[in-house]
Amino acid sequence: MALLEPDGPPHRLLLWGGLLPGLLYLATTSPTGFWLDSGEFVAASVWLGIAHPPGQPLHALSGQIASRLPLGPLAWRVGLASALAQAVACWLLAVAAWRTLGFGHLSARARSALALAVAWSVGASTGWWLQAVRPEVYALQAALGLAVLERLLAFERAWPARLHGTALRQAALLFGLSLGNHHFLGLLLLPAAAPSLARYLAVRRTRGALSLLPFAAAGLGVYAYLPLRAAAPLALGQPDAPDRFWWVVSAQAFQGNVGDAVPKPLAERFADVAVLLAEDFSVVAPLLLLLGLYLALRSRGGRRMLLPWALWTLLALAARAWLGFVRENPDALGYLQGAWAGAVVLLTGGLLAAVASRPRGQQRALAWSLAVLALAGTAWTLPERAARAALPRFAETDPFDELLRRRLPGRAVSLLYAPQSVFRDWALQAEELSRPDVRSVPVPFVTYPGLARRLARQAPSLRATLAEVVLRSAPSLPTLQSLAAVR
Repeated sequence: MALLEPDGPPHRLLLWGGLLPGLLYLATTSPTGFWLDSGEFVAASVWLGIAHPPGQPLHALSGQIASRLPLGPLAWRVGLASALAQAVACWLLAVAAWRTLGFGHLSARARSALALAVAWSVGASTGWWLQAVRPEVYALQAALGLAVLERLLAFERAWPARLHGTALRQAALLFGLSLGNHHFLGLLLLPAAAPSLARYLAVRRTRGALSLLPFAAAGLGVYAYLPLRAAAPLALGQPDAPDRFWWVVSAQAFQGNVGDAVPKPLAERFADVAVLLAEDFSVVAPLLLLLGLYLALRSRGGRRMLLPWALWTLLALAARAWLGFVRENPDALGYLQGAWAGAVVLLTGGLLAAVASRPRGQQRALAWSLAVLALAGTAWTLPERAARAALPRFAETDPFDELLRRRLPGRAVSLLYAPQSVFRDWALQAEELSRPDVRSVPVPFVTYPGLARRLARQAPSLRATLAEVVLRSAPSLPTLQSLAAVR
């Protein structure tokens, strides 16, 4: 990615935007697979497998690379990929903020200090920190999303002096890769890109569009991973045929839990989003977000550079509410990473844009004041955020692992009904901490294409049990008694 333009940002200085948060993340990464679907992502990374739809192929590849590092526990190594990706996201946020904050007559030093303060304050928030210290897809998605946005801002900063679309072609490639990691969050970038695309295509027309499509398609090529790994030990959906490939990529298993299908009213879900922002990012986060949006959209001088942030932020908030909400689920914070980064940049940029016509001294004073306030607030709340997000000694899965595998009698069969019990079991198998004589039936996923047939081939004694789970969601007592006698 050609970030080093002649008139580009001071990268040696802004690199600290990612280095300091990266050290914080590395020191607080969980040594285990954590809860929820983190165990599944450990298994998918180690086995080069396919996680739950839409498959997340790019994350599996990055986790596989990290798992081969010759240090630390296996789950910690996979989590290391998240820590490194989130550090890159913080650096890209500093670069993108630097590009955005070019209002008025700010000195290079003041502008860089403010960009670093933005990156550090966002990177140390609970929502960002928690995605960096456990095996998950959201840190990588934040890095890809900010890379796309940074390229869009580079295009906007150079337009119309430079009519070529190099930055947009790079953004198209990164956009395709983001779809290969988490396509729903990747699609939220399209509105942010719409103004830049409209400007470019108005001049380049069909030729411009045709120059962008191959780059987006190249990024999407990562989905070729799915049919290639359909025979892996973990391959949910078994996407080795067109219909099963579409079933995985379209995430049909989750389409019943969006929009009007969610029991909670939409207004209440938006209230949940506001509460989560207040609890996990900052108490004043919703107010800061509204103020930043107001200042950004009314600013003539800064509107073009702030508009992509506003569109990304608003759509991320709306999408999370539309999907439904589980306030206690840390994955929900992963969806809001872009919204929180956008809120901080919008507030900072909106304030600077509001004084862009004032004397140079006033602009500099405001920039330095904002930087100092952001850093002071981050330092003040760091212990509280560490208590909620840091996981260097996380061991709460050990008692569960003891019950799940180690205490079971010989040749036992465990029927696992909670998804995160299944994910934890897969992590133990991937880490080679499980017992080969014990068989597990992942009940919530048995109806996924091809899984019941594969389990029956591996353990023929489970065929009757699997058939009843598929048909009735649970085996009958006579079937369990017959299974116990055979085992």
